[in-house]
Amino acid sequence: MTVFYRIDSETDSELKEQIAHFEKLIPAALVALKLEQAELNELENSLSSFLEAYLAEVGGLFEELKDITAQVNYYSERIKDLRNGAAAHESLATGVAIKKIKKSIEGALNSKPFSENKFKEKEIKNIYHSLAKILQPEVIKGEKAVIEVFQLVNKLYTEKDLEGLIRLERKILVSSNNFKNDSEKLATLEKEHDDVLSALDSVRIRRHKLMISPAFELQKKFRMAEKTGKNLVSEVMQEVLGKIKERRKELLQKITYYKFLTAGSFEAKAELTSKLIAD
Repeated sequence: MTVFYRIDSETDSELKEQIAHFEKLIPAALVALKLEQAELNELENSLSSFLEAYLAEVGGLFEELKDITAQVNYYSERIKDLRNGAAAHESLATGVAIKKIKKSIEGALNSKPFSENKFKEKEIKNIYHSLAKILQPEVIKGEKAVIEVFQLVNKLYTEKDLEGLIRLERKILVSSNNFKNDSEKLATLEKEHDDVLSALDSVRIRRHKLMISPAFELQKKFRMAEKTGKNLVSEVMQEVLGKIKERRKELLQKITYYKFLTAGSFEAKAELTSKLIAD
């Protein structure tokens, strides 16, 4: 938090210097905050779209692999119980159909990166229209001072000066506040500056956490693969399908052996033994 030590004898000129200092600092900090927040929003939306599309592609396969693995573990435990002499006769529903692929992650991977210039243009337009709405009635009346301010607004808009427009917007809005004295105004500006910096730190921390998350790393791998012409989705699917095939074979062996241990007749055991050898 910004701390300024002031003594009672502090002059009006010193207070005004500090007020001017904060009136310059705050708009610059607000520009940084708006840009960081926009980038954070873009990153969050991009990751959300990517994960939704990715899970639509391969989520069903991962669920099936998880289901088959659970069944393998189940029969492994039952076989262990039987070999230890416990009587276990339970049934487990098997099989989960592979979900059809309905969506493509291509759109999520090819989403346009954040454009600082486009964002600034949008913010400049928003502030320009906001100020024009405030000043227009007085301009129509022919108020000379307001006309000069309006001309400045148009100049800043033409120059695409976002920080200048924010500074002017704040000057107009803050001037409408009734401060008892400069000390009160300075204290208000100090707090506002601290609040903006605190918000900026919070946004940067959230953005950093996203950029070191597994989801971001996965998206980055997919984008890098796409640039080299690789279809990483297909590779992931083939890898998971290979694991599913292995697990299915293991599951069949477990079920057959389980039936062998629970079979009553010699003939049934012989038939199951032949099946185990064939598999």
